[in-house]
Amino acid sequence: MKKTPVLWRRLLHLMGGMAPLAYGVWRWSTPLSIHTFLIAGGVIFTVAVVLAKGNAVKLLAEFTQAAITFAFLDLALRHVKLPELIYALRHLDPILIFAGMFAFTMGIWFRGYRWYFLLEGKGKIRRWDAVFSTYVSYFGNFAMPARAGELLRIVVLGKRTGVSKAAATASVLMEKIADLLTLVIVVLCLLGFTELGGPTLRFIVGIGAVVAVVLISVMVGAIILRKLFPLEDEPGVAGPGNRIRRFLHFFVEGMRPASRPEHVGRFLLLSFVAWGLISYSCYIFLTSQGLIDWLHEFGRAGPIASTLLLVVLVNASTMIPAGPGSAGPYQAAVMLAFTLIGASSMEAGSAAYHNAAGFSILLWIGQALPSVIVGGVLFFRSGLTMQILRTAEREAAEVMMPPDN
Repeated sequence: MKKTPVLWRRLLHLMGGMAPLAYGVWRWSTPLSIHTFLIAGGVIFTVAVVLAKGNAVKLLAEFTQAAITFAFLDLALRHVKLPELIYALRHLDPILIFAGMFAFTMGIWFRGYRWYFLLEGKGKIRRWDAVFSTYVSYFGNFAMPARAGELLRIVVLGKRTGVSKAAATASVLMEKIADLLTLVIVVLCLLGFTELGGPTLRFIVGIGAVVAVVLISVMVGAIILRKLFPLEDEPGVAGPGNRIRRFLHFFVEGMRPASRPEHVGRFLLLSFVAWGLISYSCYIFLTSQGLIDWLHEFGRAGPIASTLLLVVLVNASTMIPAGPGSAGPYQAAVMLAFTLIGASSMEAGSAAYHNAAGFSILLWIGQALPSVIVGGVLFFRSGLTMQILRTAEREAAEVMMPPDN
């Protein structure tokens, strides 16, 4: 017999349907627009949630993520005209595009190598295992919605090395906290040393700082709870209490490498190299479209500061659960960055607007292609199957309540 979902879960389901419904009503223009899809889907989904019991609402995540993607694409590109978009992309330099893809691919390699120093000592793990799993996670991010590649990374690493999912998850969380703090520091520098300041950018910094504080508080809380409630290593002891303590044990053990100064030093150095390569790839893509001169003429800051702002906002957009590759929020983040960089020339329908829209598509494709090609080749040549893609979320969910073994 199927059980009715608890109230908080039912409310989340309702929000998943009513949010795109409200946006569709707000933006509706013609029956053939994307807003009609959002209205119809939102109505159907909301009714299904109200009437359904148990697991009847199976398409919650899929519908919500698709709606988020369409809504953000509409926000970002609703004034784009195809002839002007093609004109904005007419002078693309293919050699520079390939160079940008290569720099981005090497940035992924260094991110994987960096992850190794948070995993060392957690089992028989090699540097290549961490790099391999990172490449596969980027493939998963562009093959599955909601950045599910991060879950895939945890599952694949466990299958290759036997590292517990809790330990791998703790290291991924530490990695994300370090990245978030890095992005917040970069934006603070941009606010202090350039003319890119403004209420929008300060709001983004505030949100990032709040998220960082929450994540750090979770880590500190886990360590405190681990000390207050030590693990009972008695055979046959199960139960929710001991399972929670077991989770805290693995979680805190997963963060232990951060206490080693030599690991922290290498982690910071590799972070600098990885972020530098990713930022450099963005700069190359700007050059390939001929936008460096536009930044010099209209930008509130130079090309380097503008590139850093693009990298910050694009990576911040990946926190929004959307379709594969964060499509939608990704393009909206690029358009927001260009608006902050050259607001005076970014009127809807202008040449600058279409340059920014073209770059949002170019950058997304420039990062998607190497991720899918390199990560996909490694994924399938290693004997992994698409079944792992479909079950990654279910297996990674065990992290929240690991088995008693």
